[in-house]
Amino acid sequence: AVFEGIEVSSLVRKELACGLGSAEVGVNDVVWVGGRRFAESEKPSHLIHWGEWQPVEKALWYGTRNTRTRTVALQHSASSEMFLNYRFLPNELVREDYRTGDADAMPLPDLFASTGHYAVEAAIAGGFPPDRARVCGAIRYPGLVDLRRGNTDRGERDGLGLPGGRPVILFVTASKRADNLSMLKAFGRAVADWQEGAPPIVIAKCHPFDPMEDLIREALAEAAPDVYTKVFGTDVPLDELLSTADVMVGNSSASGLEALAAGVVPLFFHNPYVYDVSALYSVTDAVFI
Repeated sequence: AVFEGIEVSSLVRKELACGLGSAEVGVNDVVWVGGRRFAESEKPSHLIHWGEWQPVEKALWYGTRNTRTRTVALQHSASSEMFLNYRFLPNELVREDYRTGDADAMPLPDLFASTGHYAVEAAIAGGFPPDRARVCGAIRYPGLVDLRRGNTDRGERDGLGLPGGRPVILFVTASKRADNLSMLKAFGRAVADWQEGAPPIVIAKCHPFDPMEDLIREALAEAAPDVYTKVFGTDVPLDELLSTADVMVGNSSASGLEALAAGVVPLFFHNPYVYDVSALYSVTDAVFI
């Protein structure tokens, strides 16, 4: 296989082998069978799930075909041009009658709904039927905008049990463990070398798909023992933490877009060991380190 004049067959084979050897294949098979059994036994009219065009969603769509249950994919996070799972080739999503027709036809949700315009417009541009795509629901970002530059308010920091008088760095992770560990190591070195007055306060929040709170505590305690660090659980809303932060350090996560909405500059960590396509590459106000 040749892509842009480059032979990529070996890369494709390695990715396929990696995918087939991972637990994701088995998990998707369970979702496929479980989705079918649920649709046939409980007979719900609609099944609503998160909408990110992930393989596990396609397993669910396969499982509910030839049933009366209709699927609704709800996309609720911030997205940009560099979220490639929301970008498609022209007519890539032209709907086939996969419910009763060709078993190899790509499955699609019966309705794709989003709290923002971009994801819906991208799906339609890829051929998804416009009458099955909607912008809907409450958008949570107006609350973030209300917090603009109120983020150093002493009351907000008191509410989170943080000391005052020092800059606050919010450290957030994504769902990829290897990338998170590389970022954590580099961040520990950077904080240890802090030379701008009193050491900063570091608050951290993990992605719910990769909880590594203990690793963050241990790594920062070893690299920078004089830095006050507080790691919050995944149940603490991100906007509460953004309301106290001066800057945010993260990697390939939509949290960088939320930081911009709150008036907090996101510092994006680029991992030199991976080819990373970040959502923030198309955002001119982001800072890359």
